Order: sequence, then structure tokens, then C-alpha cells
Amino acid sequence: MEPTPTSRKRWPLVLGGLALLLLFAVAARFLLWAAPVADPDAERAAERSKALADLKVEDEKKLNTYAVVDQAAGHYQIPIKEAMALTVAGLKDSKPTAAGPISTPTPAPAASPAASPQASP
Repeated sequence: MEPTPTSRKRWPLVLGGLALLLLFAVAARFLLWAAPVADPDAERAAERSKALADLKVEDEKKLNTYAVVDQAAGHYQIPIKEAMALTVAGLKDSKPTAAGPISTPTPAPAASPAASPQASP
């Protein structure tokens, strides 16, 4: 059985179509790879990073410096390492004490049984 002339003409057309499809896929992939990606949230991310860095600097300052918080109430800020050392020294000087007896709830007094009626003889 010999191929018909129309089936011979279809192979170049099918191969050409596949080649064009492959070429389009490669070109699209290259353009997507080469195009710079614009991040719409880049400015917001930079602003948040700066705010986080400022917060860390402020926290370090509060943890490592002396300051007056409220002089009228007698509240002062001391470095955290010194506060921990003072706490440990205070705990070493004091002896542990019992928390106190554990109280158990006392049961309610039992109700006296009602007088039973006496049977008459």
C-alpha cells in the first residue's frame, strides 16, 4: 500500500508547526528570564526593614542604659545584666519559706436526721 499524496504533504506542515511552537516557547522563556521583575512592595518592605532596625536599636538602648522613668514614683531603668545580678544576689541572701499550709475545704456539717415519727402501740 502506497501513501497517498495528501498524507505526504501533511508531514512538513506538522513538523513546521511543532518547530514554530517550540521556537515560541523558547522565546517566551527567554523574555521572561531576561525581563527585570518589578516588586510593587519593595518600597514598603524597605520602610518596614528600617522601622525594624530602629526598633532593635531602641530596644538595645533600653536594655543597656540607665534612665529615669518616673522620678515622682521612684521608677528607674538600669541595664538588664545589672538587674539580673541584683536579683540573683537578693535570692541568695533570702532563705526559701513555705508558702503556707495548703487548706482543704472543710466539709459542711452533716444535717441531723429528722426525728422519725414514733409509731403508736
